[in-house]
Amino acid sequence: MAPVQGSSSSKRMGSECKKTASRHTTEVETSTHAFEIVGYTFKKGVGVGQFIQSGTFTVGGNDWSIRFYPDGFEGTTEHVFIFLVLMSNANVRASYHLSLVNQITGLPMSVCSETTARVFGPSNIFSQGILIARNKLETESAGYIMDNCLTIECNVLEKTSGYGVDID
Repeated sequence: MAPVQGSSSSKRMGSECKKTASRHTTEVETSTHAFEIVGYTFKKGVGVGQFIQSGTFTVGGNDWSIRFYPDGFEGTTEHVFIFLVLMSNANVRASYHLSLVNQITGLPMSVCSETTARVFGPSNIFSQGILIARNKLETESAGYIMDNCLTIECNVLEKTSGYGVDID
């Protein structure tokens, strides 16, 4: 059946179909921080649950740091632990990658990541803890420790804002 002259397919029962669109945009900020631990062997023996901490670094207006537990976090000294820590008193949606830098190649080797953003906040400031066997970390062929130096690299992607707009 041919359309009636002067009508369009968007008209139905005497009214015009209106089409609209909108978009929600999430803005993020990302930053990478390298925490160099010079004199690695002198950090061992500080005690289970004792940590050394990187300087704070800012992403999206919030402060973060890396904590390294050279003698383990709980129970055993056969492993080291690494955590990303939110230092700001805020609720923050972020994802992250924690890596050990291979001192031979200079390339980071990811040891833990949360690629789906999660909420960090005053009651949940720690990332998932990374448990690494000391013998794996300290093996010369692994390349993580050279000249008594270990480098931990952390990339944080933080949601800074979101907004909706109408599209004409």
